[in-house]
Amino acid sequence: MSDAPSRRWYRVTIRRVMLLVVLCALSLYLGIAALDVYWSKETHVHCAVDVSGATPSMAIMGGMEPPFWPRYVRRVFGRPWKGLSLCGPTPGFEAEQCEIEYPQMAVQIGTQKAYQGGPIQMNRIDEILQQRGK
Repeated sequence: MSDAPSRRWYRVTIRRVMLLVVLCALSLYLGIAALDVYWSKETHVHCAVDVSGATPSMAIMGGMEPPFWPRYVRRVFGRPWKGLSLCGPTPGFEAEQCEIEYPQMAVQIGTQKAYQGGPIQMNRIDEILQQRGK
């Protein structure tokens, strides 16, 4: 008996070379996209109403980074992630706004940025105070 049939999968064919090239290209594309998203640090600011205390107050939270997976999926499928909502709600806060989604909350003063709360947060604070009877 010859061992030619048992070594059939060792043959180099055009189909197998093409499959190998496609798999290499796909893994490189996915890997480079993952590194691109991982290395791009996009910290931003959130403005929200803190309802955890006795009275509601305005909270501005800086240094927030959007989650990896939504940015990665958008990068892989060619969708831009800049300027689109990526952040989920923060527990304990209401009427939350993200700087990426609402760039008007950042005010340029000289070379520095200052952040301001909007009417959404002020209206929510007023609603909470009215509900509590204060």
